Formats: sequence, structure tokens, C-alpha cells
Amino acid sequence: MASQKISISRRVRCVFQSCTSNRENSHEISSFRIPKDPQRAELWLKVCERLDLLDKDLEKMHQYYVFTI
Repeated sequence: MASQKISISRRVRCVFQSCTSNRENSHEISSFRIPKDPQRAELWLKVCERLDLLDKDLEKMHQYYVFTI
């Protein structure tokens, strides 16, 4: 899966429960969208401790990011 650079002008935060990175405190970050595959998306959200997002539809989930710095 290829990472993508987030534009600084967008208000984007990492979905990971304990991550404090966002566009305001990280100039250039690599990001990964939550996968569109339902099983992989569920696994990612569980690892990110975001079970609250499991009730979202896949298109909505795919709008969330996990960051790497």
C-alpha cells in the first residue's frame, strides 16, 4: 500500500487512539487510509482502538487516516 502526503491545508488527524499527530504539529507526514476491504478495515480499527468507528459505512471509514512520521 502506498503512502500519500497530506496537504497542510486540510484538517486531518490520525485515527489511532493514542496518536497526537495532526496536520498542525507535523509538517510532512505519511498517511494511510483505512482500507475499503471490510475485514481489513475492522482489523485496523481494532488495532487503533477505535471500535466506535465500526458502525460507519466503508466509504466513511475510508476517509480516516493512520499516520507515520
